[in-house]
Amino acid sequence: MKVLNKFLILLIVLGATCGIVYKENIVQSCYKLLNYTASIYGNKSADIKRGNNKVQTQAGKAGNKSDLNKSLSNAPSSSTQSDKQIDVNDNIGKDNSQTQIKDQLEVYDYTVNTYDEYYNVIKNSLENFKDSVSIKINNYNSSTYNLTTINKILDDYYDIDYGVQGASGTIYSSGNIYVIKIQFKYKLPKAQMLDMKNKTEIKAREIISKIINPKMNDLEKETAIHDYIVNNTSYDYDNYIKGTLPEQSFTDYGVLVLGKAVCEGYSKAMFRLLNMAGVQCYVVKGTANGESHAWNIVKINGNYTEVDATFDDPVTTNGKKILSYRYFDLSDQQMARDHQWDLNKYPKSNTTVYNR
Repeated sequence: MKVLNKFLILLIVLGATCGIVYKENIVQSCYKLLNYTASIYGNKSADIKRGNNKVQTQAGKAGNKSDLNKSLSNAPSSSTQSDKQIDVNDNIGKDNSQTQIKDQLEVYDYTVNTYDEYYNVIKNSLENFKDSVSIKINNYNSSTYNLTTINKILDDYYDIDYGVQGASGTIYSSGNIYVIKIQFKYKLPKAQMLDMKNKTEIKAREIISKIINPKMNDLEKETAIHDYIVNNTSYDYDNYIKGTLPEQSFTDYGVLVLGKAVCEGYSKAMFRLLNMAGVQCYVVKGTANGESHAWNIVKINGNYTEVDATFDDPVTTNGKKILSYRYFDLSDQQMARDHQWDLNKYPKSNTTVYNR
């Protein structure tokens, strides 16, 4: 018992906005296993809210006009999960299992010495849809090693998310030994997500080989990819209105393989194809017309500019496809007419020369 009494369990509520970390005090000599569940979904003003595996529509029907200008101005702000962030829930469980504590400190999947190594281990786990990962951390500190890293990874590699729902984490410690166990939650079975990922990668390579050639400059590549996505994708309007959007509609799989998606899928497809073509691209997460939305910032010939492929693919009453450039290569000032986002988080876009 004297040996076991040296083991301490720390809960780290890993995850709040801006990396805020909540620490639970150790209660004297008692062993506690303090778990929290962090939902990947924050409070939303979005048209679709998800919770407890239910989908509830909050918005009425968006305008649905065949006239080009009206279609553009009334195009629905896509249902999006683009504002995902790990939120803290005070959902703390306790476990006094001394054997489990000892086992967790002695058995782990990886040892890391730096934040970059920690980041890469979690990224690899998300890319391969792992259920959990245990990491021994040398030089541990709670402000650096926490679950907000998941948010950063999903921002940096926006197209790897095929169904991330949440994560929970527990820190086990004894002296200067720290092991973190992270458990991931997904909305789809692993086999299905792997199939979606593989088919998307194959289709993306096929598209690039057909529409991009080495002689193209950045603008020509951007235009070809924008046009392909708009011409070959339909906004998943029926499911949007019914509140029955499938997970596929939030992914680049929805765009590239199924040809049906919402704004998150459009922006992920732009992100994937542009970066594959050698054009630097970011996903912007904000709102449009007051609803949660996602679009892109692209670096064209050394200058940053904004493009919203979703809004360039308006919904029409007769189902006719319209290829628009109204939201193609805008400056921050132009996009801000009906889009809102944190300007400090993204490169400044002052380019208007490419706007048609």
